[in-house]
Amino acid sequence: MALLLKSEPSAAAITPPVGMNRQMQPAAAPRMTGASRLRPQFSDEDLDMARSLSALHIRYGIAHEAVPYLMMIRRERPQDIETTRLLALAMLKLGKWNEADHLLSELDVLAARSGNPDGFGKLEALWRSLVLFKTNRFREARDWFSKFTSAKGY
Repeated sequence: MALLLKSEPSAAAITPPVGMNRQMQPAAAPRMTGASRLRPQFSDEDLDMARSLSALHIRYGIAHEAVPYLMMIRRERPQDIETTRLLALAMLKLGKWNEADHLLSELDVLAARSGNPDGFGKLEALWRSLVLFKTNRFREARDWFSKFTSAKGY
């Protein structure tokens, strides 16, 4: 069995692909950086669907499967209150108290920026109380629990 070795490149190796001139060959073509390559653009409907399906994951006890999708949405829309809220809930369900605490702090800032002067809602105040209790900050937990019990409709 004889091996054929070519010292000259074939014509297919030298000619650029259809629609690409010699100046646009891979060496001269702009390269995508890691961030632009990994950040696809999603429509509002796609994000709503991913958020809704993530909420179902959380509701049915598989919060760990919702986290990657919620993180993807947060990278796309960092100011999205509902995504931050769902991610905080997922962290609560997973027992990741420090992450939940950080997300609840972000949620408070986002809510205040959106025009809600009180920031937190009643449910988020209860979540904050739980996080503080689990991280042994009992006095703060009591204060947040008081906000929950004093809220209208309790």
